[in-house]
Amino acid sequence: MRSVSPKSISLWPRFAVRWQQALGAALACALVLLAAGAIMAAYEDSLYKQQQIKEVDTQAQILAASVTAALSFGDNEAAQEYVNALSANPDLDAAAVYAAQGTPVAKYARDVEPPAHAPEVRGARFAGSGLSVVVPVVESGQTLGSVYVEASTEPLGRRFLRYSGIVLLAVMAALIVVVLGVAQAALRRANSELERRAEALAEANTQLVNEMEERAKAEAALRQSQKMEAIGRLTGGIAHDFNNLLMIVSGYSQVLKMKLSEPKMVQAVDAIHSAATRGEKLTRQLLSFARRQQLNPTVVDLRERMETVKSLISGSLAGEITLRIDVQPDIWPVNVDSAELELALLNIAINAKDAMPNGGTISFAVHNVTLDAENAVNGVMGDMAVITVSDTGTGIAPDIVAQIFDPFFTTKPVDKGTGLGLAQVYGFTHQSGGTVAATSDLGKGTTIAIYLPKAAGYAVNVAEPATLAAGEAHETVLVVEDNPDVAEVTRTLLSQLGYRVIPAANADEALRELEHGTRVEAMFSDIVMPGTMNGLVLAQEVSKRYPRVKILLTSGYNDIAKTAEQQFAILRKPYQLSALEKALRVTIEGGR
Repeated sequence: MRSVSPKSISLWPRFAVRWQQALGAALACALVLLAAGAIMAAYEDSLYKQQQIKEVDTQAQILAASVTAALSFGDNEAAQEYVNALSANPDLDAAAVYAAQGTPVAKYARDVEPPAHAPEVRGARFAGSGLSVVVPVVESGQTLGSVYVEASTEPLGRRFLRYSGIVLLAVMAALIVVVLGVAQAALRRANSELERRAEALAEANTQLVNEMEERAKAEAALRQSQKMEAIGRLTGGIAHDFNNLLMIVSGYSQVLKMKLSEPKMVQAVDAIHSAATRGEKLTRQLLSFARRQQLNPTVVDLRERMETVKSLISGSLAGEITLRIDVQPDIWPVNVDSAELELALLNIAINAKDAMPNGGTISFAVHNVTLDAENAVNGVMGDMAVITVSDTGTGIAPDIVAQIFDPFFTTKPVDKGTGLGLAQVYGFTHQSGGTVAATSDLGKGTTIAIYLPKAAGYAVNVAEPATLAAGEAHETVLVVEDNPDVAEVTRTLLSQLGYRVIPAANADEALRELEHGTRVEAMFSDIVMPGTMNGLVLAQEVSKRYPRVKILLTSGYNDIAKTAEQQFAILRKPYQLSALEKALRVTIEGGR
């Protein structure tokens, strides 16, 4: 049996104590390290959650900023494009955009479906293994809707495994430090990447803002165009009914003048006819604005035409006003109604003259320009001849410039203008395939530019027939007119010209007359008539059944006239006796 030395006995308790102390210290250190590790783990977990909340919230904020315009204009496709862009991030499982009512506008889902209705709770919320963030979409203090973004968090089992090594902190402490360092570096890289993406998204947002501004301008132009179109429809309808009234007044005044001999009565009839002529001019301007005016376009050489305009305008200007005209040598020809063009330029010149009560200069400049998508004027593009009319007058206030082409809008006194001059310019240019634009500086003057398309071909001018004296014709004309008063004045005018007249109140009566064998050389019919068959359909039917009957149509205003003029001659209401005579002779002797 081995003996134990006293020294050994004396050292063991000390060793045991020291070992216990060392073990306790080790355990204490382990516990401290474990606690420190647990604290660090908890802290790291908290940081992880905060960082994840920050990242997901940032993505949600960026999405909310991106879809503001889409929600404002109800552009669901644009919203879907922004949502689809988030699918590139593998950490995001679902995203959705909701309207103000909570209904979904756009969404995408990878592993989970977003809520069918906008969540009531805003901000970030952890649920199970997912983190969801709800951010409102606000513009100018108004909530347009909300966005929802969901990302998956780290599973609990994986998190436990990641932190189970804490019990071995004695050997893993250094590794943990390294891991934390690596994680921190990765976090810094992630933050750098996030900042880079944020900068890219900021640039994209800036571009989006610019596009929104351009879209707002385009929408403003569209609203202006729609307003002008609505006003045009209204004024066109008024002009149609007004032309029938003028037809009666003008027609009977012409008949009465032929039958009266007393000077005072002739003067009175002349005053009636003059008033009807002024009314005809007003309706012509209304129809021009409404783009319902029947135009007779021919290819016009603007260099020659401006000489005519110069003579026309010079007589309307005061002596203290200087007129200048500059035409580019190789100016393109345009296919327009020359009479309407002269009227448009005269209307602009008269407005310019009124803006220069103390005299000044009116300058006409004519040049070529090619408009493309970048420099289009009111959406009009192509090869254009431009006539700019500039004055040195008082100018127009910025808030009024946009209204100067509206019918009946005028800054002149009641007895100085009707407000239809520039409305005629607007209608003429748009009906001719061009446009008109105005710019002005208060105290410096105004410039109005007329854009007319370059002519693609040349028109053929038909020689006018010789004028027929009243009473020389012996043909029979079938007059189809539903308005009894207009029918009667038409019958009177035709009788004055020597034609025999057979009246018909509608298409059915006209066809019955022809079916009974009544011989007529020509049919003179209004286009707008009640019933199942209007004047154009009647003309087509008569032309097919009775090709020997020549056809002349008339209308004060109708969109169908645009189709009718391709097949038949059309006489615009109200018409003069000489115009009726000429149109009938052309129709009967060689018309369509």
